[in-house]
Order: sequence, then C-alpha cells, then structure tokens
Amino acid sequence: MTTWLVRFGLWLASLGGWAPPICERAHAPATPMLISARIWTAWAEETFPDTSGEHKRHQVYARLLRIYPDAPRRDVALAIELALQLRSVA
Repeated sequence: MTTWLVRFGLWLASLGGWAPPICERAHAPATPMLISARIWTAWAEETFPDTSGEHKRHQVYARLLRIYPDAPRRDVALAIELALQLRSVA
C-alpha cells in the first residue's frame, strides 16, 4: 500500500513539473584516507600501466593498510572505489 502511495505522490508531483534530482557524481567527504587513496591510485596507474586493475587495487590496498593499520578493511576498500569513481568523473 505504501509503495502505491509513494508512486501516486511522485506521479502527482510530476504533473506539477517536479522532476527527481539526478546526482552526477559521488559525493565523498575529503577524508585523509580518501585523499591518500586518490594519490595512491594515481601512482598505481602510472607505475603499473600494463597490469590488471586487480593488481593495481591490491597494491593501493596494501599501502593504505600500512598507512592506516587500525582502519576497518571495508573502509579502505571503499576509499579506493570512491577514488576510482572520482578519478573517472574528473
């Protein structure tokens, strides 16, 4: 029932000229880990141009774990993915 009410509300809003906002890029806070991930991903692209993306990601992942040993591993992996997304958008 709630799904139908939401759809009806969106349809009604579209009749009034409202369109849902479209996000062009990922909005990530400029944390030190994300800044480091952006630097290290650029380094990996320059240093290992002929290797696979997984190899480059592993190199960056290992270096970030050395810099941030207490950080959760999923946060390090997310920082790498966001750095790659921000790199592709820029």
